[in-house]
Amino acid sequence: MNPRLIQQKITEAVQNNDLGAIQTLQKDLLQETDYGEQPYDAAIELKPELRAQLETSFEGATMVNWANRLARAERLVNYRLKTLFGFDGTRIVSEGDSWFQYPLLLDDLIDQVSFERDFAVFSLGAAGDLVQRMTQQREYKRALQDTKSPILLLSGGGNDLLGDGRFENLLLPFSSGAAPEDLVNKAALDQVSREILGFYRQILTDVRDNHPGVMVFGHAYDTPFPKNGGKYFGAPLKNVGIDLKLGRKVIEVILDDFSGRLNQLAPEFPNYQFVNMKGTVGDHPNSWRDELHPESKGFERAAKPLIGAIRAHLSSSGFEAASAEANDATTVGVWPFESDTVGRTIVLDPGHGGTASLGGSSWNNAIGPSGTLEKTWTLDVCQRARDVLTARGHTVLVTRDTDMNVSIEGRRKVARDARAGCFVSVHFNASTAHNAQGTETYVHPTTTSAASILLMRRVQKAMVAELGLTNRNDTRSTDGILRGSFGVIRENRHHADTAVCLHEVSFMDRIDEENRIKTETYRECIAKALADGIDAFFGAGTEAADAFELVAEYDFEDAIHANAVASGLSIPQFLGLAEAPPGGGLTARGASSLGVPFESAAGQTLLDTMFAQAARTSEYVEPDRNEDVFLDGSQGIDFSTLDQGAVEHLEQFRAAYAGFESSGFDFAAFSAFVAGLGLRHFSATELLFLGNSNAGGSCKGKNAPPPRSLWNNIANTARMLDEIRERIGHPVKILSGYRNSAYNSCVRGASGSLHMKYNAIDWTASGRTIREWHEIAKKVRSENPAFIGGIGRYDSKNFVHIDTRGSDVDWIKP
Repeated sequence: MNPRLIQQKITEAVQNNDLGAIQTLQKDLLQETDYGEQPYDAAIELKPELRAQLETSFEGATMVNWANRLARAERLVNYRLKTLFGFDGTRIVSEGDSWFQYPLLLDDLIDQVSFERDFAVFSLGAAGDLVQRMTQQREYKRALQDTKSPILLLSGGGNDLLGDGRFENLLLPFSSGAAPEDLVNKAALDQVSREILGFYRQILTDVRDNHPGVMVFGHAYDTPFPKNGGKYFGAPLKNVGIDLKLGRKVIEVILDDFSGRLNQLAPEFPNYQFVNMKGTVGDHPNSWRDELHPESKGFERAAKPLIGAIRAHLSSSGFEAASAEANDATTVGVWPFESDTVGRTIVLDPGHGGTASLGGSSWNNAIGPSGTLEKTWTLDVCQRARDVLTARGHTVLVTRDTDMNVSIEGRRKVARDARAGCFVSVHFNASTAHNAQGTETYVHPTTTSAASILLMRRVQKAMVAELGLTNRNDTRSTDGILRGSFGVIRENRHHADTAVCLHEVSFMDRIDEENRIKTETYRECIAKALADGIDAFFGAGTEAADAFELVAEYDFEDAIHANAVASGLSIPQFLGLAEAPPGGGLTARGASSLGVPFESAAGQTLLDTMFAQAARTSEYVEPDRNEDVFLDGSQGIDFSTLDQGAVEHLEQFRAAYAGFESSGFDFAAFSAFVAGLGLRHFSATELLFLGNSNAGGSCKGKNAPPPRSLWNNIANTARMLDEIRERIGHPVKILSGYRNSAYNSCVRGASGSLHMKYNAIDWTASGRTIREWHEIAKKVRSENPAFIGGIGRYDSKNFVHIDTRGSDVDWIKP
């Protein structure tokens, strides 16, 4: 069965509130198995005859999310049907793992809550989910807004605590006479538990600050029974010599510790209540379906204290259920499956224009090798697309119809005043090396609109199909969504009914692409593809909306502007126009790349001015290219050889951290920050390594830990290194992280080094070759837009540099 057809059937079933169709799909696609892939996965798998086809499809086997997707669809329909007419009960949002969503086979905790006549649960749960992923995706945010629920049920930590082989890592080898607590690796348990608690704190802080009045209910897990040969508990216990009876007590110690930590969040967060479920399932193996999940009757018993706590809270808070009108089930809860856009007025926004910058909008950015201008082509293709869409019956407005500039606010106002169904800003791209190619479509990082994401997907799909260019949404993100802080598509400046996106057609700074754009036939293709994507957005059939995340409030105009700022360059520098030495004119290469003059004298004068200004600016040189002057792969501390329990105790490494204690650095706060990053392989201490030269010689003690204002700069770089370490499969040693100006100067680091912004890490590994490290690093960068940045390879000194500056820069030194 074609995976797209399956998704279409799911979508249609949700749109039609057809539970029978969803249940038929469940029976046709899925079957029970002995174990899920991860501890808190449901024991469900694709049927063998479908597995090969679906697991290699665009959905991917690794997502094994067909069961989760079908279960979510079924619950969404149940929610809509329950709240469709005159529901006067309480709407509840739930987010969690397989204790909250165990598809097909069991009536889990959320099923039990939903069985209550006056509770309607909008479920976001997914078997096998991680608290880390819940924190990153923040689906609960939109759900709380739409449902106006006073309750968020949160279940998670099992996979984070026990998944991916972590359970065995928490065990110590059996020794005769040892008590259960003596067989637990307390340092490892403490480390992973603090990471999980960091994610809980992020969610609770987000709900507290943005959803006042919402109470979050959390819980841990009752103590299961390990089974002989069991995948989750039995086998790991056997590997360390612990029998099943003693092993259950060891599991109890671990889960009690985790429960205690969750319970301790309540005094810290008044919007959080912990529900103790210990002893509720039943102290007999028959109460458990497998090593982790109760039978339905066990879930029923475990749900009783949760339901009681919810009712007690609602009673004590005097909460009154929202009116049916305020929570109309025909509009609430449809966003994971349907577009909520209204109206068919379309606004097309040709980027740039005129001869002067205005209100955040530059007159022009990208320039073709023969001198053609981005502003000319954006106007041309938007006018052509308008004609196509108008002929199809749409009302189409353009933000400019001549060679004039319009401010970013002016562009948004056109769509806002028209209460447009969609707004698409059209641009052409350019790169530093003038060799990139592909098409890409963005939504704003602060988007809360499923419709905007759907519009982005429709436009991107149509453009890729028509133009045959690389789909950069796929190569630069893991979920097909590119997010850019472009002011013109900031949703809170548009009408709530308007879906918005920004599209970069292609890289016009290549001679082959510029020559294509010059042909009327190609521009007609671009216009038709743009119209087709917008038409598809308004047409029948949708795709699942994706999660969103918030970023800083800084806005850019388009991808060129964003990449230039991320590189610390002016737009002329970023586009490679500053190729002459200071004081000189354009180089021969720079002049020849321009070729013909612009269309108007005014345009020529402005470009001449821009080139002259760029020529007075020194040629851009990668600031961290010469790290090998003072670094080599034999330096640093190999933390993999140290006792893991000592890693977080800074006093044991005073020699390597000279001057650290006198700095007054808040190590506890930094540790909490690092715990929230969800790293698997690196501790706070490693990320604070001050450099080998700080431990001795003329630069001893000159470095210092990073100021709090810079901590967030290292987050994505640390996550990138963590993923690189995972794929290398061998210990990674950090050679250089943060460098203050005094230390950077002493070791002869570049004056503009990204290490001084705490955005870069130099590292080496103990296995594989440096070429393999380099390839893995590039692969990791290509799969996650958060990891876009610089990668430098230093062959003779055996180390690699990475940073996440926001634009790709690469170099290799022999």
